[in-house]
Amino acid sequence: MPLAELIGFNRDPQSNKFMRLIRQHNALFAFTSLGINIDKSINTGDGPYVFRINGVVHHKIGSLVPPAGQRPQFAQLYIYDTSNELQNRLNISEYGGPARDQPDPSIVQNLIHMLGQYNPLVKKFRMARDRIFSPESPDVHIRLLGTSNEHGNRDSIPTVPELAALIVADLTIEACDFDVVVHTHPGALQQVNLLNPALMSLQYPLLFPFGERSFHLGIKYCHLDGATPGGRENVTMKEFYCYQVHYRQGEPNPYTCCGCLSDQAIVNCYSCIEASKLQFFYFNQDLLQSETYQGITNALGQGCSNGKNIGLKWMLPSSHVGSPRYLAMNYQDAMAVCRHYGSPDIFTTFTCNPKWPEIAQGLKYEPGQQHTDRSDVISRVFHMKLDEYISDIRDGTAFGPIRACNVLSSLCTCSLSFAFSLLIPEFLTLLSSCTDMYTIEFQKRGLPHVHILVWLAGHSSDPSPAFIDTLISAELPDPHSDPLGYGLVQEFMVHGPCGPMNLHCSCMKEGASSKRFPKSFNAETSIDEAGFPQYRRRENGLTVNKGRYDLDNRWVVPYNMAILKKYQAHINVEWCNKTNLVKYLFKYVTKGHDKATFAFVDTPADATTDFEGRDEIF
Repeated sequence: MPLAELIGFNRDPQSNKFMRLIRQHNALFAFTSLGINIDKSINTGDGPYVFRINGVVHHKIGSLVPPAGQRPQFAQLYIYDTSNELQNRLNISEYGGPARDQPDPSIVQNLIHMLGQYNPLVKKFRMARDRIFSPESPDVHIRLLGTSNEHGNRDSIPTVPELAALIVADLTIEACDFDVVVHTHPGALQQVNLLNPALMSLQYPLLFPFGERSFHLGIKYCHLDGATPGGRENVTMKEFYCYQVHYRQGEPNPYTCCGCLSDQAIVNCYSCIEASKLQFFYFNQDLLQSETYQGITNALGQGCSNGKNIGLKWMLPSSHVGSPRYLAMNYQDAMAVCRHYGSPDIFTTFTCNPKWPEIAQGLKYEPGQQHTDRSDVISRVFHMKLDEYISDIRDGTAFGPIRACNVLSSLCTCSLSFAFSLLIPEFLTLLSSCTDMYTIEFQKRGLPHVHILVWLAGHSSDPSPAFIDTLISAELPDPHSDPLGYGLVQEFMVHGPCGPMNLHCSCMKEGASSKRFPKSFNAETSIDEAGFPQYRRRENGLTVNKGRYDLDNRWVVPYNMAILKKYQAHINVEWCNKTNLVKYLFKYVTKGHDKATFAFVDTPADATTDFEGRDEIF
């Protein structure tokens, strides 16, 4: 069965199994290993598939022939014992799992034939096999040509069946810095450079069956409509992958149409972009003027106790998203807004709804796809809705006249949605005015959402309960007088159930709800001594059904009915006019990426240690 007939959604059983195991099938044919730590613990329960990695990505390739007594793997499968190639490849997937999770031998055999016929890289490795096992075999090497900035069009991966440009018997020819040389005899693994044009084709032969080139230096801009060139002449890595990721109707896109393998490729692209940036910072510390950060004040800020700890070995500038200086800069900007306008009045959280009609419309172009397969559509539509929501807040439609609006979105690196957000041009803009700041992150798992702080105009430092009730409600609407509002609150704004009703709820921590649900009934809205609002939650007998349980007003998440009806998504609205809450709110939304916790032992002051400075890159 051709690859084009296997890739698709909701087709015949063979195609469905292939799509479910597409990452396993691709691993059978990959030339290089993906040297990363894949977090498999996150894919538990019934949630969408998430491809999350930790650490730095290393694409590595070994020798053409495996060491004596070892199984062939990766590129060696194209060279060694090809008479038993099918079984050798199937042996890779043997891990004792059920038969339904094992690749189909007939599909694997067809893919072997297809790649051998159309993939230029496979053809070169087959030719090298014939040379290696010939009676007069030289010490054969395969050179995957890289490109330099000056010769981007001339130095490219050979696509014609000639040996001279790729298979060589000696290495005396001057090589490009980005070349990859694969030796016959076993040796140390080689890392494929991020700028080698064969990078993606080596790692994802099923996404690029014709050996298409990935990013490399020397790609020129195409100037249309008589535009005059200006500034940079070459395409950057981020711009290249932005162009590749963009969906075009009627054109198969390996980054959006291949299920979880596309997810992996997107995360891989993002990791390459980040690694390229870190390499630039590593080799250009002089341009960053890092010596200006090697002062006593910084040392004391890090808790240093003696002069030996002063200085930085490598530093990251505040322009790098996620760096310590980036987070500190945004936090200080946020606190400056608070110093000027006072304490914020409203804290609202806007979460994406995958059932929005715009998302459903975008999924119709590829029948059978779910919203979990198209993080690009999710990110774009959410960004459009967010712009509209911010406009409603600014012009007073949402909460009335305002003084300021501070926007800080929340997501986690290494998630698929985060990778897509950085590959979408709209998400690349960092707005910086006196009242607007974006910190682009995503949740560890799930849909994007944004936290927004709003400063209302007028005297709102001591609001009356009646004023809060005009903006925020924490009760179920009457299903007879307002059936639409009742249905929306039931779908989006009811928490749980949790506690004894559901001990496995995501909010459960140490046997109790971390969100403190269910709340207590209150006849009227009030502000407690700690400054937290206690919203009106009357015991009026209204309930909604969630699974096996009927939940009352104690389980309702505070909301604004007008906003809920317009956007039809989870939009939590809270009153927060207390100074002692401000720092917590800003620290929460600028907390940065997840980090591991270590234990440190104090070193005596007279101890002699060799200190080389802190390393903010590695």
